[in-house]
Amino acid sequence: MIYLGSHYLSFRDPARVDLITRHFDSLVRGASIGARALPDHLRQLRTAVG
Repeated sequence: MIYLGSHYLSFRDPARVDLITRHFDSLVRGASIGARALPDHLRQLRTAVG
């Protein structure tokens, strides 16, 4: 199940779930900012905007 703001999207087909899972995993692995660096990055964005 995927939450899309005010709606949920649910998949029961195992092949579809696997495809979405692999795609999400590739997005996370390809991110240019890691989880540990995210708080500092958000602070820098806030400083740049505000």
